[in-house]
Amino acid sequence: MELFFIWLSVVIIFFLIELLAVSFFFFFSFALGAFVAALLSLYTSSVVYQLMCFVSASVLSFVLLRILFNPQRINKKTRTNVERLPGMRALVIKSIAPGLSGQVKIEGAIWSARVIGGEMAIEGEWVEVVAVQGSHVIVRHIAS
Repeated sequence: MELFFIWLSVVIIFFLIELLAVSFFFFFSFALGAFVAALLSLYTSSVVYQLMCFVSASVLSFVLLRILFNPQRINKKTRTNVERLPGMRALVIKSIAPGLSGQVKIEGAIWSARVIGGEMAIEGEWVEVVAVQGSHVIVRHIAS
């Protein structure tokens, strides 16, 4: 029974270290392993079995917690407004000559724009956004 309280002390120590450190569940894994070893100490007095159980449970809980709280699994890529632009229609508000910049309005926002192809985009025309390059949108004439 005395080993049980020793293991519980180890659980509390690792748990407190986890609370004080930014370790992303590293020490919490050891706390879980020590808790499993504490439960095992109620059934056997073999320190070797308890240590093997502590190490195994710590490694297993570390791996499972890493899988469960994987940042790439949680932070799924969300599309930004800029990534939405290709394929949208834009109104030309300042004529765009080939090789020169003009301006277009997309959903109320004004963007500097360049046109692809050899044609000029005249004020008042509707064009389609093909790509975004830096602070410019690349547009083309909408096929009628």
